[in-house]
Amino acid sequence: MFSETDQNGFQKLLVKMLDEEENPLLKFSSKFKAEKMMHSILTNFRLEPNFKKIDNAFHYNKRMQEVLSKFVYPHNNFFIIDVGRGGTERSAIQIENGEYKGYGFFEPAYINHPEELKK
Repeated sequence: MFSETDQNGFQKLLVKMLDEEENPLLKFSSKFKAEKMMHSILTNFRLEPNFKKIDNAFHYNKRMQEVLSKFVYPHNNFFIIDVGRGGTERSAIQIENGEYKGYGFFEPAYINHPEELKK
């Protein structure tokens, strides 16, 4: 899912195939899933094209940015840490360069640095 500005200065969302040099707002495993999410964002947050007639570009684009900030994480590399399978065990999901890399389980007592989670 990408964002572009139309000829009237309004920010719009569009779904297209990903080129290696492009940097999308969000990535999806299928065009259908991307279009479904785009429709959901536009409908639920009142960003459909008919609302452009009510707002000026500045206010519409400000609302669009507020909504998109809820879906786009500002960091490319991070771990999502959650509960594990039991006891003190924790789970970790690795995101690297904005893409899912894998998951695993660990005991917090044996991890001193986030880099150790990669192992």
